[in-house]
Amino acid sequence: MSIQLTPNRANKSLNVNFDWRDASAKVIEQEVTSKLEGVFNTVRGIKNISSTSRKGRSSISMDFKESVDMDAIRFEVANLIRQSYSELPEGVNYPSLSKSSANENTSPIISYSINANESPHYIKKFAENHILPELATIKGVNKVDVYGAAPFEWVIEYDTKKLFQLNISVEEIQNAIRTYLQKRELGNALIQFENGKADREISVILTHKVKNQIDWNTIPIKKINNRIIYLKNIAKVTYKEGNVNAYYRVNGLNTVNMVVYAEKGVNTIDLAKTVRTVVDDLKKELPTGYTIKMTQDTTEFIVGELQKIQKRTLFSFLILLVLIVLIYRSFKYLTVLFLSVVTNLLIAIIFYYTFNVQLQLYSFAGITISFGIIIDNSIIMIDHLLNKGNKKAFLAILAATLTTVGALMVIFLLEESQRLNLWDFALVIAINIGVSLLVSLYYVPALLEKLNLEKKRIRFSRKRKRRVYRFTTRYMNVINWMRKPKFKWAFLLLFILGFGLPIHLLPKELEGENIWSEMYNNTLGTEWYNTELRPTLEKAIGGSLRLFTEDVFENSYYSEPERTTLRVTGRMPDGCTIEQ
Repeated sequence: MSIQLTPNRANKSLNVNFDWRDASAKVIEQEVTSKLEGVFNTVRGIKNISSTSRKGRSSISMDFKESVDMDAIRFEVANLIRQSYSELPEGVNYPSLSKSSANENTSPIISYSINANESPHYIKKFAENHILPELATIKGVNKVDVYGAAPFEWVIEYDTKKLFQLNISVEEIQNAIRTYLQKRELGNALIQFENGKADREISVILTHKVKNQIDWNTIPIKKINNRIIYLKNIAKVTYKEGNVNAYYRVNGLNTVNMVVYAEKGVNTIDLAKTVRTVVDDLKKELPTGYTIKMTQDTTEFIVGELQKIQKRTLFSFLILLVLIVLIYRSFKYLTVLFLSVVTNLLIAIIFYYTFNVQLQLYSFAGITISFGIIIDNSIIMIDHLLNKGNKKAFLAILAATLTTVGALMVIFLLEESQRLNLWDFALVIAINIGVSLLVSLYYVPALLEKLNLEKKRIRFSRKRKRRVYRFTTRYMNVINWMRKPKFKWAFLLLFILGFGLPIHLLPKELEGENIWSEMYNNTLGTEWYNTELRPTLEKAIGGSLRLFTEDVFENSYYSEPERTTLRVTGRMPDGCTIEQ
């Protein structure tokens, strides 16, 4: 089963991302984003489309209706991207298409720093050739990225004087290089086999050599007076380190870093262990001077949180068992209850696997919450069997269980992203208390019969009976005293004021020219009332409702369960470089 930190169930959404290096957000929005949005609006079943354009990149998010087939939609969107890419401006990278989830987690599970007595470029090249292939073959690894080295690029420096003399434009140079490097489909070819094998038809594509084998000097640019002008005649081509477009630092060190990302639904704890084992084996084969050091392991936080939940769950379960021993004073009773809970959880695990439940913090919270209901159902059935000798209490247990399951149905009224986050939480509770019905109906009676558990007859002394009688008599007198009209209205008024009157939610004035607005503005909308009287009344009769809305509700926000972090975000004006 999948063990995650947070839920990551996929919703009916698609994300399209693309880059346009050094382009401003306004240009990207006008030239690319708006065009793609117009194309995507024709997709059937689309419910909402939104986009965010920044300098150098943009993203488009599409939400679809529940009834659509996401595989077919993804294929359709991919075809639209392929058809419209030729109409996009030069320099725009091919857009990437990906499914989004309710809680898309793009954080790496583990990261390493690679150091050596060489330039960052060669360190990165070594990692890509020798380390990345080993990690990429691990089952569950989504991707492995290497940061920290400036990319090398081919730089063409042309001589403007020669271009003017030969009447060659920069656009002609660009088109010639693009034509030389592009792939061309020549058609299909038929391969005929001997020995009676069936013929095979293949497509023939004309392509250039790999990038490091391109002879830039022999690229033809233009033919002038029966003379072919090559690139070497008008320009100089060099392969050098390009401008840095991103930095990835760990602990303030700008080293070469290797980051491992996990696939969705993978047990990240086991995956991190496998990655650490593979990296430890690779360390033994590193060349002299190369070192690999783990800088971050996010699964440590997951393990710590799971251990906390396990301890809390075990501690709460032990407290319940101790209370049962103190109240019932029977180890047979405790044995029946303990075995019923253990059996309940073991059967529930089968349903977890059947319904593909993701085990994460919300799921474990649901297990902890359902513990009380599981034990309560078993106790009710045990006591009823000991006192009445039948299973008629099952209807009451069933009604209470259905009430709890019905309360969980409110999750379906939430937004889709929130519903997906809480789906496993609700499913775990429903499975646990559903299994507890079967356990209390069949397993608990069988245990009682097997262990021969009978109800103990407790005889109270005369002195204890007198104390019980005095307590019940005094309690009855207090209830009768509180039922008197004058005290009844006093308690009702105290209850209303304790909850509070929502006068703090009233507007300071009403807009409009009708009679109701005029009456309100002349009374509750006057300056004297809002400045002098209203603050005092809010504190006096606002009650707990005012405290909740002002101190809890308005100042609260939702955040994902994660380790404590401090994020500092800074922005600079358009035109600034990454070095600045």
